[in-house]
Amino acid sequence: MIVFLEESLINIIKHLSSKKYLELNHVGDKAYSSISTKEFLSGSKNKVVEPLNSKSNFKVKIVAEITTNHLGNRDLLIQIVRRAKESGADLVKVQKRNVETFYSQKELDSYYFSEFGTTFREYRHGLELSKEDFLVLDKECKKIGIDWFASVLDKESLDFILEFDPKLIKIPSTISDFSDYHDYVAKRYKGDIVVSTGLTSIDYEDYIIKKFKNNSRIYLLQCTSSYPAELSDLNLSAIPAIQQRYQCQVGYSGHERGVGVGPGAVLLGASVIERHFTMDRTLKGPDHAASLEPRGLDLLVKRSNNYWKALGAPKKEIQESELANRLKFRGY
Repeated sequence: MIVFLEESLINIIKHLSSKKYLELNHVGDKAYSSISTKEFLSGSKNKVVEPLNSKSNFKVKIVAEITTNHLGNRDLLIQIVRRAKESGADLVKVQKRNVETFYSQKELDSYYFSEFGTTFREYRHGLELSKEDFLVLDKECKKIGIDWFASVLDKESLDFILEFDPKLIKIPSTISDFSDYHDYVAKRYKGDIVVSTGLTSIDYEDYIIKKFKNNSRIYLLQCTSSYPAELSDLNLSAIPAIQQRYQCQVGYSGHERGVGVGPGAVLLGASVIERHFTMDRTLKGPDHAASLEPRGLDLLVKRSNNYWKALGAPKKEIQESELANRLKFRGY
């Protein structure tokens, strides 16, 4: 009787799974189970699991990472945002930190020659966006129709960014060991969260999945924190491994030279591609050398979206175009 019921269940799953309007997941530890009992009870997998790709699902997201490439200049910031929109980027990203508390007083007082002064404090303050800058950024993005979010590096900055009701925020690799701050983020923010994995191990990935289990969605980004990064150090094979291990959305945050790697990451399962973006790579600053210029971003967006379309759904299906051409293939 039990065998008969299980055979009937398998047939039902096969039948319903073929329907494009319905997704059926079995909870258990069978070969046909899509969610284990442990995962279902813990709420981990059923919270973040999503198809790698589907023609009816969201498309790959392209993030133009501005960081401090605006050089503290509001006009340049708006120029970069508008050009990112023109390229077809889905989002732009900036950074927010409290300079006086994020760095030590020794670091801030140290000699650092720049156009802003002769100390590291003057340099960092010169690069930071003001409250008014963020208000202008928010207004401009809404005007031209592109979303923005921020890498947020401290508690005060998080409180400030949350005033804008962000769709997502990012925890960058630079603060992967700031566990007290992670606790604060998990308590204050329940929306989508992006986490880069540069300079970290698989233990950090485990930690992030558990720490932000109550957030609406987690994006784990494979990342190598070298500027620029060598191709042999990128380890793109981690992308499908991360997706398989956690069943979450996986992306790629690249710092290499050129355009080719990002679109290739899409074929490995990346649903988010993030690249630094600047109007001129010869400008002075920490991130320009690892950034794409406008033509590079144009190509990244076009190729990534083409690869995403070609990737399709993760199962073999007969396409309507095949049916329409069936007679042609038979020689008629």
